[in-house]
Amino acid sequence: RIFQILILSQARERNINYSWIFTIYVPMVTG
Repeated sequence: RIFQILILSQARERNINYSWIFTIYVPMVTG
């Protein structure tokens, strides 16, 4: 269960990073 928690925490961090990339990269492409 501990490993699952670590994987979930990493997945959350990755999702946050992707959201930041989208918020920064998309405006540059569309702008």
